[in-house]
Amino acid sequence: MEHPLLAELRTFLGMFSDSDAHFTPEFEGSLQWSENVSPGENVTLFLEYFDTTKRVIHCAFLNLAAIHLKLLDVFDACFKDGLRSDRGWRLLKTTAWAIGSELAVEFSPGDHGFPALPSQ
Repeated sequence: MEHPLLAELRTFLGMFSDSDAHFTPEFEGSLQWSENVSPGENVTLFLEYFDTTKRVIHCAFLNLAAIHLKLLDVFDACFKDGLRSDRGWRLLKTTAWAIGSELAVEFSPGDHGFPALPSQ
């Protein structure tokens, strides 16, 4: 039987693979395309493959923080929750959580015209 944390880690792997590596419609739709019409009415399409907007960069760092948090939990489980007593491990976890929380504010549904989710 697979450990639940490994199943969660595989979910992350699947999400990243599907959205960033396999050129799915979701991936293609997130890319920046532009066109240039020359005087002879020839149209050239350009794919701006690397999107350097602040929002995209923040999303990438938010994903990075999330996967690091999950990996810290996996390592802790490997040592039968023994890492939790280490100050360095707790600092890493607290730092990743703080960074992820700060970046997540930008992606809150309430910021984009959608009602905020109720707090639990």
